[in-house]
Amino acid sequence: ACSLFYRMMKDGCEATVVTYTVIIHGYLRQKSKLDHALRLLEVMKESGKKPDEILYNCLVNGLVNSGRLEAAEKILDDMKRDKVSANLVTYTNLIKEYANTGRLQDCRKLFQEMKDKGESPNSWTYNALIQGYGRKGLFKEALELYDEMDGVGCAKDVHTYNIAIAMYGKRGLLEDMERLLDEMDTKGVPPDQVTYNTLLDVYAKKSYFVKAHEILREMTEAGYRPNIWTYNIMLSSARKEQSVAEATQLFENLKSKGVVPNIVTYSAMLSLYGRHGLYTEAAKLWDEMIEAGCIPCIIAYSGLIESYGHHGMYQEALACFQDMRKSGIVPDTKIYTALMDAYGKAGRCREAELLYFEMTKEGFVPDGITYGILVRAFANAGRL
Repeated sequence: ACSLFYRMMKDGCEATVVTYTVIIHGYLRQKSKLDHALRLLEVMKESGKKPDEILYNCLVNGLVNSGRLEAAEKILDDMKRDKVSANLVTYTNLIKEYANTGRLQDCRKLFQEMKDKGESPNSWTYNALIQGYGRKGLFKEALELYDEMDGVGCAKDVHTYNIAIAMYGKRGLLEDMERLLDEMDTKGVPPDQVTYNTLLDVYAKKSYFVKAHEILREMTEAGYRPNIWTYNIMLSSARKEQSVAEATQLFENLKSKGVVPNIVTYSAMLSLYGRHGLYTEAAKLWDEMIEAGCIPCIIAYSGLIESYGHHGMYQEALACFQDMRKSGIVPDTKIYTALMDAYGKAGRCREAELLYFEMTKEGFVPDGITYGILVRAFANAGRL
């Protein structure tokens, strides 16, 4: 199509606005050719043809969706100068991008502009704004927008409820969160997988494990298969309950269902194994994680080092510690403490003491567990 277009231009045939729109739209579908679209727009203008509403809105949306917000804003300014109206999709996409980048004043300004021009916001517009305010911790403002939807007759969809449920859950307002679930039921808006996973996350973090399992049952009864987010939440719950058996069963279950573990999954399991000193299981899982192509994080390293530390396996713990440093990860108090534990239980009190000095020199503050491990190491070495 592009070749024919440029041949047509070369042969002196005049392109119409529709022709320009088709070619520019094609360029906008390819991220690498966005600049081609902008250059062709300039060629079009130089030929004396003015972009219409369809082309302008197409340009803004294409640029916003490709992360070119500054270029999209310039097109929007051109639209205003040419007295061409932005449509609902354009306003909503821009508001969403402003919200994602924390530019809430620009969100509000554009939101007011669209209403002044008679363009009624839809649920997607409100959702973008509510989520933007929620991310910034502006709970009051987010709820005002949520309530405004009823006043203007804009129906809330499942995404609206999911955003509000997450905000209430994050603040520990569980009664309000559950009230929204009742409202969803009354208004005939069924929960989706995001709803269930959000509820699971809230209850698991609050250590309401029985409730979390109830939600998981409801989720499966509603026809939603647990995804990796679901399993990671439940593994986190099992870790808090100190239930190695439940966590292991969940881990094997997710793999049997074809769900691929990620670094969060492996880290949760390694953390649990580490806490219980299950170094054989931790080492085996570590190898599986590396083979799966997951890059270890600080939590994963911490779990493996802690598992060795329980048994005084200081050489293995130290090798893991050094590997972590080579990877560019800076150890924290917990990791220093786990390595001290390995030294202490191996009777290498001096190494534990030197590690303590290194840790404090690096600016890390020892906690009660650190001091307890050092005291035991000194006592076992007869240094009372």
